Amino acid sequence: MFGWLFGRKKKSEEIEYSPEDEAADTAFYEAKQAALERTLGPMEDTVLHSIIPFAMGGALDLYYFTKCIPGTVFATQELIMREKSDRPRPNKLGYFELVACIPPGADRSDEKQTSFIQQILNPIANYASQAKVNPNETAEIPGDDGEPSLPLIFDRFDPKHVPFEFNNEKFHLLLCIAVHHSELAYARENSTQDLIKLLQGAGVYPYSNLDRPAVV
Repeated sequence: MFGWLFGRKKKSEEIEYSPEDEAADTAFYEAKQAALERTLGPMEDTVLHSIIPFAMGGALDLYYFTKCIPGTVFATQELIMREKSDRPRPNKLGYFELVACIPPGADRSDEKQTSFIQQILNPIANYASQAKVNPNETAEIPGDDGEPSLPLIFDRFDPKHVPFEFNNEKFHLLLCIAVHHSELAYARENSTQDLIKLLQGAGVYPYSNLDRPAVV
């Protein structure tokens, strides 16, 4: 799936918002954050903000959740916008935000760790504005300067079995997991769910951690 992931179109000109629009956007954001906290538990105070906003071609802001599973969940909040025309293309389950996870003991404040999570989520968010990205699919993010690609699998993320919904709309969280190339080949030969069962059996699901041994 996809060999081109970069190049989210930047907005060519500033858009002036009325006070009513700003108030509506603020209310929408607050409702979304409350829904995320119902789904993932309380959000940590620390937020990794991008200097250049994602909508202007920059990186995603990352929000931290540590109460729903062991380890840290990184979630986005910039894909589901108030205006549907500003959202990425819905997949078969509808509109979504992205999540990626690191295992217990991994330092979420480590720059190498957060850079790795951004390396996963930013290209997927960009690509989702062009094409549908579904649970149980696989992908490869091209490497830079001759570096190997980064294999990924996708799954629906619902650790507390609490619906992610607000403003009379139902959404979901799309989990992105970095896997080894041998695991990607296994998923494509069998199925993503077959690989997920192996990852669960090894106790390494839903984490993106390529320092672990491959399960196949």
